Amino acid sequence: MLGRVLPAMLVATGTLTLWRASAQKPPAAPPVAAGEKADGLFVATIPAPGAKDDSGRPASATMDPVAFFVNGRIRSCDMLNPKATDDPIPKPVFDTLNRVYTPGHEYPFSFAGAPWGATRTTGSLMESDPLDHSGSFSWKAEPATHIPEKGLTGTIWTGAPLTYSHPAVSATASADERNTFLEAASKAYADHHFSAKPNSIHTGTIVKRQLRAGHSALIANTIVQLAADKPRTYYSYRLFLVVEETNGIYATVLESYHRVTAYVDADAPLPKLGELVDEEAQIDREKFADNVPLFKGEPDAIITEHQYYEDWNYSLYRSVGGSYRPIYTGCGGGV
Repeated sequence: MLGRVLPAMLVATGTLTLWRASAQKPPAAPPVAAGEKADGLFVATIPAPGAKDDSGRPASATMDPVAFFVNGRIRSCDMLNPKATDDPIPKPVFDTLNRVYTPGHEYPFSFAGAPWGATRTTGSLMESDPLDHSGSFSWKAEPATHIPEKGLTGTIWTGAPLTYSHPAVSATASADERNTFLEAASKAYADHHFSAKPNSIHTGTIVKRQLRAGHSALIANTIVQLAADKPRTYYSYRLFLVVEETNGIYATVLESYHRVTAYVDADAPLPKLGELVDEEAQIDREKFADNVPLFKGEPDAIITEHQYYEDWNYSLYRSVGGSYRPIYTGCGGGV
């Protein structure tokens, strides 16, 4: 896996066995077929200034495929129902990626639903890691805005120019906005027949964005863990949540819910009060990647990344009737 470090959980407490409930899934999309001219949607990652790769060289800016589009229809990276003897990534997908990654191609870079800079591809990274489908790029024109110290995750789209409707808004939620978000999360958990008070909900940074002009949105992944009646057993409830403001009132527009049961080994210490059981090897951590105006005249589409133990993929959400629905999950890679 190139240039990827999965975020650590708060506390590690031994080996776990987990069961993951099925989340809402969109229909499976077929892969790019031979002869199809596909446009690509990529998550583009700018490393932190001065970052190094595993060999000690300056880290490359990378673009990782999310989905392809052929005449407006979604195409995936993976075969549908491959046989054990099949390569799950068909040759037309590799051909499409190699075409996109050919050095010298120029594509716009979007961040937070707005234009950010112009890029130029520098090559494919697939030969060095056949399970990583990324390419690399550099800036053709440096963005006017400073790259944050932690780096930047945005979007590259290879198709027709996008129509942008709002400036790039990306900030951390204020204390009041954080409280508003946790209240909404508590209500969302209740909709799944699980009671969680706002102060019992764990979350990292709550991101503030605009998905359409004039409306703020708060975005984060949350988790609540509870001890089960059975000894050394815990329930983990995860909710990726987006709430959007209209006339000063926030309403939930996207929620993606996952539940697992975690079993702590007999020789492992139990978590202390306020600590989380480490779910490193099994759980689907869905985190926000970027928002992009992929569909003209609509609120921005939302891209999320599902992180597992040694692999990842992406989901694409589209606004339908005022709320977001998953329209695709796929691509990504692993080790």
